[in-house]
Parts: sequence; C-alpha cells; structure tokens
Amino acid sequence: MKGKRRYEAAARRVRLTLNPMNGGIGTSLRRDEYLKRAWPLTGRAGPVRLGAKGSDLFFEVRLGGRSGLICISEAKILRAIHERGMYRETVLEELASSDTAPSVRRLLGTQNLFHRLGLRSRWGRMTYSRILSKSTGLALKPVLLQAALPTLNSKGRISVKRKAPGGHGYWGRRFLLSRREDGIRAVYNDDGINNRVDPVIVGWMAVERIPLVMLTTTKTAVDKKGGLLGVFKLGAGRYRKEIYEEAQARASGQEKMFEEMGLTKGRRGEQYFNTNTALINHAALSPLMKDLARVLGREKVEEIATPRLIHNRKGEFTQLEGALGSAILNLDGFLQTSKDPAVRRALKDNGMAGKDGRVDFLRILNAGEAHRIRFFTPIKTAEDFHLQFGSGNFRFNVKSWMLEKSEPGSPPIAPRALSSLLEV
Repeated sequence: MKGKRRYEAAARRVRLTLNPMNGGIGTSLRRDEYLKRAWPLTGRAGPVRLGAKGSDLFFEVRLGGRSGLICISEAKILRAIHERGMYRETVLEELASSDTAPSVRRLLGTQNLFHRLGLRSRWGRMTYSRILSKSTGLALKPVLLQAALPTLNSKGRISVKRKAPGGHGYWGRRFLLSRREDGIRAVYNDDGINNRVDPVIVGWMAVERIPLVMLTTTKTAVDKKGGLLGVFKLGAGRYRKEIYEEAQARASGQEKMFEEMGLTKGRRGEQYFNTNTALINHAALSPLMKDLARVLGREKVEEIATPRLIHNRKGEFTQLEGALGSAILNLDGFLQTSKDPAVRRALKDNGMAGKDGRVDFLRILNAGEAHRIRFFTPIKTAEDFHLQFGSGNFRFNVKSWMLEKSEPGSPPIAPRALSSLLEV
C-alpha cells in the first residue's frame, strides 16, 4: 500500500478500540473431553464449562527458555499489549453474552503469562485486567453483553416467551448508530488468532477519512462457513453490494452451490469471502449520521442500519438474528441508491459524493491468499484447529504474537495428546 510510513505515523494519533466478538460458545466445535483434560493443565478450578471458543482452545508457547499453554484469546491480549505504541491508545472492549461472559472475565482476571512462566517482566504479578487498565497507551472498558431479543413463534408473530441473542448484526447496528465522535473501532471474531487489523489500514482510514471498511479474503477450499460478498446490478449504472450468508443458502436449498462458489462454481479465485472484520471511523461517520438523522429522522436511520433477518429456525421459534456485514451493507446500499436531495446533500457536505454522483462511503479491502494469514485465521471446526496448531505447517512468533507459516516438517504447536481430543 502506498504511503505505508505516512499511514503508520497517522495511526499513532488514533485511539483504536478493539471489539473482539465472543458472543457464542461454538457448539459445532465439540470439545467436552478436550476441556476435561485441559482444565487442570491450565490451572483452572471448579467444574468444566464451555466458554468462548477463543478462551477454550490452547497451544504451547516457548518464552525465555520456559514453555506453557495459552489460549487463543490470551495470545490476542498479549498482541494488543505488544502493539500499544502503534496507536495513541488501544482500548479493549470485549463483546460477550451471558453464556461466554464468565470465560471472558476469567481470562481478564488471569495473571500474565510472564509471571506464570516464572519470568521477570515490567508487569510483575499483574492480571491482564490490571495491565490494560493501568498502563500508558492501554485502556480496558467493561465487557459488553449482547441483549436477548424476542423471537418469532411458529405463526411468525413476535413472542417474548423465548428469547435469543441477535447475532453480530446487533453489534453492527449499535456501533453504526453510536454518537461517538472520535477514534476508530475494529470489530472481529476473537476465535481466529490473527483476526485483527494493522496500523497501515487504521492510519489510511484516518488520513483519507474513510467511514467504513469491511475486510474480505479470496475464498479458498477451507472457507465453507461464512458470508460471500457480491454486487447486484440495479440498472441505470447503479450497483449495490450484498452479503449472502451460509444460513440463507441452507434455508433456500443452495448450501452445496454456496460452498462451491468461487471454487468450482462461478469465477474461480474471484469470490470475496467475508472475514467478519469491520472498521468504523467515528470521526468520519458520526457527522454524516447526525445529518441523516436531522433530515430523515432518527427512527428512519435506525431502520436503515438494521441487518436483514437470517431465517435461523430453532424448533418452534425463529431467532431475530442478523449479520454484522448486513447492517453495514444495508446502510451503504441506501446511500448508494437514494435519490433524496437531502440525503445527496448530506453526502456532499461530508465529502462522500463526487461530481459524477458516485458515493464514496464503504470500502471493501480484500486480502488475497498470499496475505490472508496476516488478517484471517478462522477456527470454525476441529479441522481448522488441527491445521493451524497441529499440522506443523505453522508456528507461533512470540515477538509479534501472531501465527506464521513454518518450514515443512516443523513440530506442531499444540500438544497432540490434548488436541486429539477435539472431536472432528
């Protein structure tokens, strides 16, 4: 990317809020026996309980001649601490649910890795919560819990008898409508060890005043679960970006085609796959949202930023569930296609409408296969974990706190006796 040093310098003036999403326990990755073995090895007490995937999956690190087990989420906290000088301030604000909050809070209350390994460090015996709260350039906000929403009953009517979380679309809508006026926010799945953004992207957004970014990657054979990005032609030279989720494909009987799109179906190597990482530049977005609320009304703006319902039927009820990407794309789609003079004026006043009528609001950044490991290492299944931590194809770098490709024949970084208990 051009201007790398310029953007890195700009990032050092940005207050970056990290919002790792830990809302679901990930029951598709069966790990009961795995956790029974891991519990005493990691110093945990009390009954075994499923938590957020990122706090339940462990691998071995070697540091200062010592070795120990850490979970994916702990590695990501250590990375945030390591990168604190890259931004004016790094703020950690965990996103959880009632199911996952205990595991998220337990990790924040854990004494740091250096102390557990008997190594001297500036952090002494401090917990991660204390390090993040008391260190210059770092901050910790209270864990945000996802609200339980009403559901639809068998007759399609709203019911409060059964409630369920609204998916990550809930967070998308909340943050788009936030009245915060400064800083950049990164929202991402916490169960992928490299799922994050770098200072070049953050600095670029700040310098160029980009309101929204969605990070995608070129779809590969391992990308079975998730959303696909596409473009609808609306006619008259108008287009609208859309996302198609796996749950939607399954509901319409197109699951097989969905899995093969960009591999054996469509154009091979040209299908963008949603990483579920999004960045919001509040300094650029908030003035526009205020103007839209003034000309359209707050209620209308809230409606526009609401994600499309994913028809995820669970027995006799349907969850009111939506996707993060859907909330973002609905807002972008409205702005791209609206002919309302007041909306066009608001876009122009905020520097988001060109003379040719093109709206410059949402940017899609795609990481090709060569670069995806820097931004996207998802774990949806036991096979994903074995590939990253048990195959010997990757190593963990304690200088960057990131996963890297390794030389053929390298040892696995997760103990085989433990990881073999993950059910495939």
